[in-house]
Amino acid sequence: MKRWGEVDSPEIARILSEVDTAEQMSSGPHHDESRSTQRRFAAHVLDLVNTIEEQGNPFMDQTNELTTLDTKLVMPADSVNTLEQAEIKGKQQYKISLNRQLFLMKSHSMILSKRIASKFSQTKEFKKIQITNCKQ
Repeated sequence: MKRWGEVDSPEIARILSEVDTAEQMSSGPHHDESRSTQRRFAAHVLDLVNTIEEQGNPFMDQTNELTTLDTKLVMPADSVNTLEQAEIKGKQQYKISLNRQLFLMKSHSMILSKRIASKFSQTKEFKKIQITNCKQ
């Protein structure tokens, strides 16, 4: 470790100096902290609160109909059916993808564990050879 520090110390110092310079240059406020952005955000929140107070909370709606949030228009039954089928298909595809990823992860871990085990068995044999050579 000592050797690593001696060899790369100038490079590390240069990188740290660049980071410090970059931090000093970008030390101003984030663009979302500007007064106009905060005012616009507050106006959007008030609009949402007013809409919910006027038309009711859409998350508390107990009807079985699919409606738009802003105008409360009821969607046709075929549109609702299409959305329900898309949700079912999406969940199926998600499960297939998740199972495929889990299988790949399991097979990779099995391959890695076999490789690691073979490396350890090789080192044990090597150590045995060294020990027997030392005894002679």
